[in-house]
Amino acid sequence: IVEVGLTAVFDAGLVRQLREDSPLSVLGMVPADAVCVADAVEQEAGRLGWSCRLGDDDLAVAVTVADLVTAVQQRGER
Repeated sequence: IVEVGLTAVFDAGLVRQLREDSPLSVLGMVPADAVCVADAVEQEAGRLGWSCRLGDDDLAVAVTVADLVTAVQQRGER
């Protein structure tokens, strides 16, 4: 879900090279990008039968890919 969210905004090849400890700053993510990523995560979760709505607080503390994955895991619901 996180990969789909990131590739909705950033180059898929670059996203696939990221590791869990990769900082999201290497993507050049700005607040507007984070909103688009959150929207894409929500759409992908819905496609898979889940609900996952990330808020500003979730995105503000997501420094690495792992942080974003954790936020999705914490907010995800069936």
